[in-house]
Amino acid sequence: MTLAKGLGSGMPIGMMVAKRTIMQKWSRGAHGNTFGGNPLCCAAALATLDLVEREYCANAAKVGNYFMRRLQGLAGTYGVVGESAARV
Repeated sequence: MTLAKGLGSGMPIGMMVAKRTIMQKWSRGAHGNTFGGNPLCCAAALATLDLVEREYCANAAKVGNYFMRRLQGLAGTYGVVGESAARV
């Protein structure tokens, strides 16, 4: 999986995430990039990840629960709202 834009809160940085077994097959330095190692961008990414862990995950769970309750309410009122048998 690749991540970029939101990772650095607007600073130019990207990241690739994969299983350890996959990442260990790459030799050190084999996956460099234009902005790799920029200290300012790395600091921005670390600050963003800290916010995600401390605040944004809890907020996403809260908002997600609210959203699901509202959808369930709509499903009780409108027959066209419901779960699909198809899963992606």
